[in-house]
Amino acid sequence: MDSETAAKFQQLERRMQRTRRRSTALVAAMAAMLLGFSVGPVAANHLNVKTSDLTKGAVTTPKIKNQAVTTKKLKKNAVKTSRIANGAVTTAKLTREEKYRRVGTPGNPAYRNGGQGDCIWQSGVSVIPTVGHPSFRVDRFGVVHLSGVAFAEDGPGGDGVCDPDDEGETADGIAFILPTGYRPATTQIYPMGDVTVIVVGTSPLVLGPSTLPAGAVYSNWPGFGLPMDGISFERAGSPVLSRSSVPGDGTGDPDFAARLLGLN
Repeated sequence: MDSETAAKFQQLERRMQRTRRRSTALVAAMAAMLLGFSVGPVAANHLNVKTSDLTKGAVTTPKIKNQAVTTKKLKKNAVKTSRIANGAVTTAKLTREEKYRRVGTPGNPAYRNGGQGDCIWQSGVSVIPTVGHPSFRVDRFGVVHLSGVAFAEDGPGGDGVCDPDDEGETADGIAFILPTGYRPATTQIYPMGDVTVIVVGTSPLVLGPSTLPAGAVYSNWPGFGLPMDGISFERAGSPVLSRSSVPGDGTGDPDFAARLLGLN
């Protein structure tokens, strides 16, 4: 065998050895994968697991990392009542209910005085000890609840008379003002016999020559009082508002509004 032929045989043998080594490595890698061993990192972008690729019931609650599924990751209306197991939603898992906030206490709205000190509003407890203090709260569904009874009496300031029917004295009927976040989108009117209770929305309410500020809780007969037990409404911005939450500019027809409320 001449030297040229011998060199070609050696080159061919080296190629065959490399091929055998590669085949051996490939077989070892495949075996390792089958046995559950790691053979090196796999790029995450090579994975494309779709919902349809998963066997029904394969992803169970214990396999999901704590807080991995957030509200933002859920498709709108994806969680329906029919998909919630009976008894799965307990009171402890719901947003905690707010306690009633009492008017006239630190950090809460103060009682009004007619603007001139001629109409002093206070808790109805001072007159009828068994009624509740004027209070308010918003529940976990965005509904504001009022309760208790407020009462007003003549004060020494201004004209010395607590009467919102007097010209320019509309402020006498304002017991207190609800803070932002507790106001209805639109003004609410509650006729209660001879008394009309008004809860002004997010825009001021114009009544003839006078204006009730946004959030005002008003009675047209302060001497009789301001009963609030049972008054509730959806607050402005609530996602469950069934009616339009876009208030008007508060102007409308002020004379008609005043007549409707018996103010002129």
